[in-house]
Amino acid sequence: MATNAIYPLAAVNVRLGWAGLSVDDFDAVSDIESSSWVKPDPGYFQQIARRLEVAPEDCLMVGNDPFHDLAASQTGMKTFLTTEANAVDYSAHPDNYEDTFQFDASGPLADVVPFIDRT
Repeated sequence: MATNAIYPLAAVNVRLGWAGLSVDDFDAVSDIESSSWVKPDPGYFQQIARRLEVAPEDCLMVGNDPFHDLAASQTGMKTFLTTEANAVDYSAHPDNYEDTFQFDASGPLADVVPFIDRT
């Protein structure tokens, strides 16, 4: 669970509970106690890959925030930008993310698994 590492693990677990999940449902969860970086720093994504013992190129970052989540592309991770209704709009961001961060695919969350199957 690659949520931005600005909360303690207990708070992350509460937030996951809102979706009917817990930290035990994941192999790794980012939190303020165990992370050295936060999004959009590439070190954040590299640290997660190291914790999972995988190469960034073998990872897929799925997120709704084009500025913070698409930064994973700088490490070689594939990225999927969800276009669900709650997606964050950064079109007015002074540092245009489209010039900096790339995504491999975008669409509703239902399109993530078919994208994985194709890649």
